Amino acid sequence: MFNYDKKYVSEDVPTGGTTINVNGCYECFITEAKIWKSDTSQSESLNLKIKDAKTDKKAWLNLFYKKKNGEDIDFNLRHLSHLVYLLGLTPDVDNNGVINSWTNKAIGVFLTVKATTLNNGNQGYEFSLQGFYDPNTKLTAKEKSENLPPETYKKMKERFANSEPVELTSTTSSNYNSVDDGFFPVNNDDIPF
Repeated sequence: MFNYDKKYVSEDVPTGGTTINVNGCYECFITEAKIWKSDTSQSESLNLKIKDAKTDKKAWLNLFYKKKNGEDIDFNLRHLSHLVYLLGLTPDVDNNGVINSWTNKAIGVFLTVKATTLNNGNQGYEFSLQGFYDPNTKLTAKEKSENLPPETYKKMKERFANSEPVELTSTTSSNYNSVDDGFFPVNNDDIPF
């Protein structure tokens, strides 16, 4: 049984859900990072759980860097190289695929969000990574490595300035994926390559 605590009476309870639902530039902490490998193909991804430092709202990113046939996916390998550079930490992967050295590390994320229909008919959020940036300097990997000003951050802030929250029409909210494999749910049939 719970105990009544008078100190909570004068506190507000945050509203608006626990999931990032607006396109934007987010200064986040990585709460979990794991390498996922398919049991039925050669697909591999880096799965990140991130939390916005200001609102504590969360998002999930599955960054596939290997296709079903084992070929590299250059687009996401670029994103991952930028992430490693900006964090300044080489991924140290344990036997379970977890990258513990990235836990609680700060990273800036350009993120778009849309509602999508899940396999069970409910709606959930689908997150699309637009890029990473240094949350302190607002510099992308290219800008930081070439001593350029933070132009990309300024452009993305302007692009997302009037973004509205994405509303789900079903009563159940979820991240996009549909089958839980114990860390990040991934359904191999949904992998588009």
